Amino acid sequence: MINRVLGLFLIIGILIFVLSFFSTSGQSEDQYQAEGPSRIQSVVILIREFLWGKASHSNAAASVTTAENPQEIFKRAYRANEKKAYLNAVEEYSKYLKLVPNDASAYYNRGLVHYTLKRYNDAVRDFEKAVEIDPSKTYAFLYKGYAYEMISDCKQAIEDFEKAISLGENKKCGTLWT
Repeated sequence: MINRVLGLFLIIGILIFVLSFFSTSGQSEDQYQAEGPSRIQSVVILIREFLWGKASHSNAAASVTTAENPQEIFKRAYRANEKKAYLNAVEEYSKYLKLVPNDASAYYNRGLVHYTLKRYNDAVRDFEKAVEIDPSKTYAFLYKGYAYEMISDCKQAIEDFEKAISLGENKKCGTLWT
């Protein structure tokens, strides 16, 4: 069984390597970065989601018993994000937010996951909800600015960066102005 899994990973690795030679588009890295994950990133995300799904399927009984406990759902979402199972993390954070709709940290965390997946409009919505609930959430303003920058709304990005600076986030924002 282990040999089959290792063989599968070897084949996937070779395919990703070969695909990387055929994915040149003539654009610079910065120009197509906002379009979404590359084909290779998409394949890697799908593989991670598949493997995460297998691991969580074996613990299905435990998930069912804790499904209604908001803290357990939040922990699952956080762990999924740590394991780079981003689609699963979005799903878990969404479940959690249905039960606890006024948690600014959950909106912020889900926004970060959307940002990682290059779903910048979804990220902006979550960051906006986070600062609506907790206007002192400095990092939500900072990442909302980053997301606006990625969707080419520089005016709004600057406003959010300035708000983050006014709340005390000088370290990361300061590098934007130098």
